[in-house]
Amino acid sequence: MPIMLPTHLARLGAALTCSATLAAPSLDRTIDALAARSGLTPGTWGASVVACDGRVLAGVDADTPRIPASNMKLLSSGTAIAILGPDWRFRTRLLKQGDDVIIVGDGDPALADPDLLADMTDELGRPMTADGILDIWADAIEATGVRSIDRLVVDDRVFDQAFIHPSWPREQLSRHYCAGSAGLNFHRNMLHLRPAPGPSGPRLDDVRPAVPFLPIDNRLKSHGSKTEVSVHRAPGTDAIAVSGTVAQPLVVPVDVTVQDMPLLTGRMLADRLSRRGIEVNEITRPTEDERFDSGTGASAIGPDIVTPMTTVLRQCNVESRNIYADALLKRAAHEATGRPGAWRDGSALVRREVRARTGIERVEVADGSGMSRQNKVSPSVLAAWLASFKRGTPEGDALLDSLSTIDRGTVKRRFGSLDLHGCTLEAKTGYISGVSTLSGVISAPDGRCAAFSVLCNNLKNTKAARAMQKDLVEATARWLTSGP
Repeated sequence: MPIMLPTHLARLGAALTCSATLAAPSLDRTIDALAARSGLTPGTWGASVVACDGRVLAGVDADTPRIPASNMKLLSSGTAIAILGPDWRFRTRLLKQGDDVIIVGDGDPALADPDLLADMTDELGRPMTADGILDIWADAIEATGVRSIDRLVVDDRVFDQAFIHPSWPREQLSRHYCAGSAGLNFHRNMLHLRPAPGPSGPRLDDVRPAVPFLPIDNRLKSHGSKTEVSVHRAPGTDAIAVSGTVAQPLVVPVDVTVQDMPLLTGRMLADRLSRRGIEVNEITRPTEDERFDSGTGASAIGPDIVTPMTTVLRQCNVESRNIYADALLKRAAHEATGRPGAWRDGSALVRREVRARTGIERVEVADGSGMSRQNKVSPSVLAAWLASFKRGTPEGDALLDSLSTIDRGTVKRRFGSLDLHGCTLEAKTGYISGVSTLSGVISAPDGRCAAFSVLCNNLKNTKAARAMQKDLVEATARWLTSGP
């Protein structure tokens, strides 16, 4: 027996069906033509365009799962917003309990981020630095009058200690985009090195944050006119070697990730305390059943360091920083399960949220950043996911406000300019070797909008993919402003 709709709903359904039937083939044909003109090989790409009310406007191989690269950040950051809320704040605390001092991490990826600190000043108006953060903690400890600390405890149990996803490229783990995600992150879990010429050869004494106790193998050579520096860390260790040639001091530092930033942060703080005459007998993680709260005699010393969700989202999606996305994934997993945030729990959480928002279950989630090639998601899922975050809702505004535009972030760097026919664009780019992706929302002046996703895999170069992505955005914007 057929289900009978009220007359006004039946008319609305007929109108929507008619509109989709008329519009979709036109947009489909346009996308096909754009791909043919770009020279993309059939089977290497897929695209989906969905109206913000959920209607499918166009799709070409839209349901085939592909590697999303950094478009994965849309799923991890959206899931974190749904679980933690757009007003969430990361909070890192410094406590004292008996003869112990405890740093309690909250998984904050922004803690001592050098780019964020560059826009901050201390009480004397000087630029804020990661070393300055450590000095604030050392000042707070010294102010208690303590002269000896039994244990400096680094409590990073909010996340597990699988900092690196096992599917990340092993040969790239020392690069900044492969920085692990820990329960206590610091300085984006990397060191900045600025080699400079010296009278007896290149010097390597400008390392930030300062780690004088960490031996670094200086293999640099002098060169009359050339400066080319590379840095490498042996996997599983903090054995760092710097090689190349130095003709003048580096303005832009070279960076290298570290193996275990939580414990290294403890060592950096202990080094500063030692210089103040405060000895630390042991740097350690807590035992499994240890608690640090008012009930156990723990009290706060120094200010909490707090980062709002909006700051983390912007760094995740506008600047596309991998550590931010992975920290959001793990922090949401901890909040949902009560267990230390882990890749597996984060993966299950994203799949659950995708199913709830799109009704689609075919999503493979390895990490939150998109660095892993084990992530697989279809253009139709990403477009439907973005369409589910409505403007005017706290969650929708939080996600869409965190995306790149033609005026800022990775979209500006990728395209430079776009003819949006009076529309606005909020989008996320993605790139790893052989993969180029773009997903976002295009909004017309009259309020109509469309979410889209273009995922291109198995590319010999990305030039054709980027040209097609640009053309698709412009064609969709033109359609929105001139269509029915």
